[in-house]
Amino acid sequence: MRIALFPNLTKKTSKSLAIGICEFLQSRKVDVVVQDDSAEEVGAPSYSSVKPDAIDFAVCMGGDGTILRLIHSHPELKAPILGINLGHLGFLTDVPIPEIYPSLQELIDGNFRIQERLMMAGETVAQKCCRAVNEIVIHRAKNPSLVGLALHVDGAYLNTFEADGLIISTPTGSTAYSLAAGGP
Repeated sequence: MRIALFPNLTKKTSKSLAIGICEFLQSRKVDVVVQDDSAEEVGAPSYSSVKPDAIDFAVCMGGDGTILRLIHSHPELKAPILGINLGHLGFLTDVPIPEIYPSLQELIDGNFRIQERLMMAGETVAQKCCRAVNEIVIHRAKNPSLVGLALHVDGAYLNTFEADGLIISTPTGSTAYSLAAGGP
């Protein structure tokens, strides 16, 4: 088994936890690679030293934003992600610090279930592609006026809007918006 570890080293306890996680996994004969800019600090081989399809699981340490950055930074990574919550709410990063090692052992033992998340992709007029787990936001930027937005879904025209912008959300994103607004 090979696990890629992506610690958010801006979080206070992340470095020491990442080192502990590496030691824990390696003691159980798991190959560990670490995000390139953290590999030397954590003392493990870098993520770029292996092919992305050789990664069985990714362990992301931080908050939901850390997972979202991981997905944007490494679209080639197709491995399931285990999110360790080093922040507050942790909608996507649902493993709290006290449950790190038991959760990792469950992962090694195969006692888990993978929760599929819907993702979407968008393309700009300049044909730049973007992928999203939460949402795609189209905004007027510095333009003080309303903008006309023609929306096409899978190439088929849907509607035209005059607005400041448009948020297109996945179920994950809409749930996060509801929670952030104090909803259920």
